[in-house]
Amino acid sequence: MLHLDRVDPATGGTMAEMVDSAMATVRAVGRGEAPSTLRLYRPKPTVAFGRRDELNPRFVQARAAAVGRGFEPLVRTVGGHAAAYHSGCLVVDHFQKASDAVSGNHERYGIFGAMFAEALTSLGISAGVGELPGEYCPGEYSVWGQLPGGQRVKLIGTAQRVVAGAWWFSSGIVVTGVDSL
Repeated sequence: MLHLDRVDPATGGTMAEMVDSAMATVRAVGRGEAPSTLRLYRPKPTVAFGRRDELNPRFVQARAAAVGRGFEPLVRTVGGHAAAYHSGCLVVDHFQKASDAVSGNHERYGIFGAMFAEALTSLGISAGVGELPGEYCPGEYSVWGQLPGGQRVKLIGTAQRVVAGAWWFSSGIVVTGVDSL
């Protein structure tokens, strides 16, 4: 059975606190101390840099630019390059017990990408999966939507982390305010 954890935006922590909580949760799930869980929350304004970004010589300037625009910067342990979030986004974290969590790592991206694209399509949104030219935090499993003029925009980015006995699959969904990201 999947436990549902809905985090209240008024009492939820910063993105850094949510990431720390996620790491604690996936480890607890892996040890059998917590059930497989689906956690939903609306993040506070954050630019989540990847470890590769931190190595970029212009990282200090990028971090300062994020702060200057009202976004909390952090370096996350999952994902690739910088991804911005605000309260117009929804983060869906799936923590799943798995005896061999490493197997299926690549396959999970495809499964979740197809699932989200199908869900959006069922809501009348023209959606698909694939990397878009110039997208933020590029990835071959980005979920995009197509605007009436034909332009494709990234709507969902995904990342995952594997620990002994469990995996954490995180999906950042842009619901409103795509232009401010």
